[in-house]
Amino acid sequence: MSRIEHFFFRTGPPHLLALFRIAFGSFLLVHWGKYLPYVPMLFSNQGMVFPLDAGIAAWWPAVFIPPPLWLAWLLYALMLGSLVLVTVGFITRPALILALALYMYYWHLFLHLLGGSFDRIFVFLLLVLCISGCDRTYSLRMYLRKGSWRAWEHISVLPQRLIALQITALYLGVCWQKFWLPDWQSGEIIRLSLMGRWATPLALWFAQRQMPDWWYDISNELVKFGQFVLPWMFWIRSTRWVAFGLQAFFLIVITAFLGMWWFLALIPASICFFEPEGILPPPMRKRSSESK
Repeated sequence: MSRIEHFFFRTGPPHLLALFRIAFGSFLLVHWGKYLPYVPMLFSNQGMVFPLDAGIAAWWPAVFIPPPLWLAWLLYALMLGSLVLVTVGFITRPALILALALYMYYWHLFLHLLGGSFDRIFVFLLLVLCISGCDRTYSLRMYLRKGSWRAWEHISVLPQRLIALQITALYLGVCWQKFWLPDWQSGEIIRLSLMGRWATPLALWFAQRQMPDWWYDISNELVKFGQFVLPWMFWIRSTRWVAFGLQAFFLIVITAFLGMWWFLALIPASICFFEPEGILPPPMRKRSSESK
């Protein structure tokens, strides 16, 4: 087997993807659960209606026009229910397909007005999980089939590699933008961000400390440098845990100062950079290698 085939197409333990499934499913439950008090206003015809395009809405009213309240509650319950099934690992693929379809429905119904890069990341992650065996361990499926939620079966490592490559492209793309966009050539953008629409009370308090310009300039360069170096550190075995810790620190700081908590999903997603066999105890790792 060539190195490329071994890297992308071998089979391996499912534990990393299973852990990511549990973390990501729980994350999406929190993400969508926060809309519970606002279902009538956001997702039904009793609230505000902002169709993406009046002409398209006339052709496809079922998709682009908010439904009656009873149907809005039913669809919302299906969304939360599908995410619960994904998290516990039961009828996982149908649940993932349903969650993906409803995510796209909501995005075009109303949330397209607020959609951002995180929406595209979430859609990509759901799509990749659809073609993975992320429920082959730590799942209700394995408990019902083999009597133990820790029982496991080999799966392809390709979905895990696709997630790692997407995170790499995300960081390098964002970094490249920051290197050539005029607004990111000084630390003024950091200063303004701490007083902008996304700023948290902590950010506003910090902005009042009147830090010197050079402090913001250095912070700006560190952000750009970190976003360039971080993905390469993930691919180097000896620096993966360092990269994992630095990313977690960076995203937590972003959440604390700018309230962009949805990017915290990248923290569990980054376990996909680790080798799938690495999470197994040595005896299980040896048996896994012998069974290939």
